[in-house]
Amino acid sequence: HGIGKILKSHGYNTSFFHGGKNGTMSFDTFSRRMGFDDYYGLHEYPDPKDSDGIWGIYDEPYLQYFAQQLTRRPQPFASVVFTLSTHNPYLVPPQYENSLPKGELPIHRTVAYFDLALKHFFATAETMPWYKNTLFVIVGDHIGPPLAISPRMIDSYRVPIVFFSPGGELPKVDRERVVQQVDIGATFLDLTGIATDKILPFGHSIFDASYPGLAVAQNGGTFWIADPPYYLEYRHDAPSKLFAMANLDTPVTDKADVQARLETKLKAHIQWFTNGLVEDRLYR
Repeated sequence: HGIGKILKSHGYNTSFFHGGKNGTMSFDTFSRRMGFDDYYGLHEYPDPKDSDGIWGIYDEPYLQYFAQQLTRRPQPFASVVFTLSTHNPYLVPPQYENSLPKGELPIHRTVAYFDLALKHFFATAETMPWYKNTLFVIVGDHIGPPLAISPRMIDSYRVPIVFFSPGGELPKVDRERVVQQVDIGATFLDLTGIATDKILPFGHSIFDASYPGLAVAQNGGTFWIADPPYYLEYRHDAPSKLFAMANLDTPVTDKADVQARLETKLKAHIQWFTNGLVEDRLYR
């Protein structure tokens, strides 16, 4: 049960926007599978001259288009926009070629461009009637190329999540807490007061004061779990390694009980997710 399907059952109008070619990364199919009413891609965008010629529409005009489209949707609505300018070959519109800071890596200039595009989006959004009734969530899907490769997998997944509510104060939360992207849906449902047993069990509201925070991921057969104050990396065919979150350079070798507990918790996540895919339980 995707967040779109859950929200639709509570009267929300739902939509997914992506400035890239329709079909890219199967966003159109996936968004409908997750219950979103409408998908808007490059084919729906009215002005082809705003394209970067490779990925799709530059972020600044696309976010303006997104703001205008939201105004046309019935309330309450829930909408996702996936931007694309911070991707290789890191292009910016010609008018910004010489005015944006270049930084240390090619991506840094496009991050500066996205920051500008986001600033202009909010300048437009705050003039809209829905602005003060909207919860904004800003998150990266992954990090960009790093200045140096870290030996710890978690460093490749350190993206911020920003929750912004212009119409009211959000609950207090530890801003250093480890959370993960799957927590976004659970947090949104918590703030809107929607109770459901259909959401995946991996996510928790970050505004739940009793929730200590957790993150789990995998890449190329290596799995990791961040369960503060410890972090564990695990492979099926090699001994796992335990670290303190405060020191990811030196393995912890005298906490066998902690290592066993995190291994069990991580294996439970792997088992549930794998079996869920095999049995199609994630989509029913």
